[in-house]
Amino acid sequence: MLRGWLLLVFGLAMTGGAMAQNTPVNLVPNGDFEEHDYCPTSASSFSSCHNWLSYVGSTNYFHKCGTGEGGVPINFAGYQIPHSDSAYAGLATYTAVFSEGREVLAVELVNPMGGGIKYQVSLWASPMDAYNYISCCLGVRFTHPPGPPFIQNASDIELVIAENEIDTSQWYHLEGVYTAQGGEDKIYIANFRPDSESNPVYQGEITADYNSAGFYIDDVSVIEDTVTGIGELEKDGTEVSIYPNPCTNVLNIRLQDSSPPQADGMTIEVTDMLGRSIPLSKGVPEGRGIHTIDTSTWPSGIYLLRAANAQGLRSVVKVVKE
Repeated sequence: MLRGWLLLVFGLAMTGGAMAQNTPVNLVPNGDFEEHDYCPTSASSFSSCHNWLSYVGSTNYFHKCGTGEGGVPINFAGYQIPHSDSAYAGLATYTAVFSEGREVLAVELVNPMGGGIKYQVSLWASPMDAYNYISCCLGVRFTHPPGPPFIQNASDIELVIAENEIDTSQWYHLEGVYTAQGGEDKIYIANFRPDSESNPVYQGEITADYNSAGFYIDDVSVIEDTVTGIGELEKDGTEVSIYPNPCTNVLNIRLQDSSPPQADGMTIEVTDMLGRSIPLSKGVPEGRGIHTIDTSTWPSGIYLLRAANAQGLRSVVKVVKE
């Protein structure tokens, strides 16, 4: 869900809405799975989730307002706190019951993709810990409907977790840049590898009912890639440096080192890759022309930061929070 920008002004205040027009648009409606008709009470409550389709199999919907099998953080597939907010989806990526068994999530994009345009694709996935198996892989595919045999439907972007690094308590980040052919209007999420390449690992019989592997899915976004490369700036006549990037607890922003003090007034806007505003806290200034913000409470991930000075000069940068 798209929310308004939060502005944090250092020094001189700015007027006008020049920066708001650059707000990234997530082409995935309800990408955080929050919007729903009723609270899920069973594994088959996916029809409650707005916009999304259970394209293959019986994908699952979980929400904090749910009960029993459809609850959060405890549900029939295990235990997991949402990556953000209150909800997530779930799907099976491997099953030992029959060959090439898969479940597929699908959603229609808000607008079709433009030909030759690059898009930042992102989602978060966590292995289901109540299943008897865990597996390595999850992918996304645009527009072309997937179907068996899955080996013929390679992922456009894929998350691969090494067997010795799979941790069911963690959220893993699938991300990448996709160059559209033009007209793509749907995204599919599944494991598009055959069983022989899915590296299923048997965890022991956790339950007699779920001889499968699966992932929880949260925070899905497809955003036009207006900033390419970590730390690479789109400039409009101003010099900006942002460090450290990746950051952990603090992010320093330097705007026009050689400018007089009255030009140091700066407006900062930060959103995550779903377009949601990030509350900003002032840090301790490092020196003239350098502004510091506290990033210690930000979840790990990728953010877009927009900086503007009092003269309206702007820059955009990708920030990675570790």
